[in-house]
Parts: sequence; C-alpha cells; structure tokens
Amino acid sequence: MQITVVDVGALNTMQGKNGRSYQSLEIAYKNEQGQIQSKKLMSFGNADVFKAAQGWTKGEVVGLTTEKDANGYWQWTALGDNPSS
Repeated sequence: MQITVVDVGALNTMQGKNGRSYQSLEIAYKNEQGQIQSKKLMSFGNADVFKAAQGWTKGEVVGLTTEKDANGYWQWTALGDNPSS
C-alpha cells in the first residue's frame, strides 16, 4: 500500500491501564484512492513503523505493508518500497 502523508500529529505520552507509559502519534494521509484517512500509531505496536512515522513530512509518499489483526483492524506492519526516495 502507498500513502501520501497529509499531516503528522504531535507525539503524545499516555499512561496505560497497567501503569506503564507509551507514546502515540496520529498520521493523516491520502490512501491509494485519494481519500483522506487517519491512523493512530502506538509505540508498543510496530516499532520500526512508529519510529519512521515521526520523521515523515507533508507530501511524502510512503510504502507500507499491512495486515489485518485478530480483531479485524488493519495494522501497518512494515515499511515497504518508498517511491519518493
């Protein structure tokens, strides 16, 4: 899947139910059909994608690998080919 970054939100630190803190980041993007969508990434999810997303800029085209998790939600699991590099 390829996305075009529209906006990268501020990095937020949250407190989990277990008392441990984690970070979250919201990405606004255009999907391959040109629709604007958003995705909330968590630091305890895929660390490579989370770290890379912090440096994305508006207009950047990013390749991603996605997988549906056990709850039926699509997750960004890996960085794919980046067509803008």
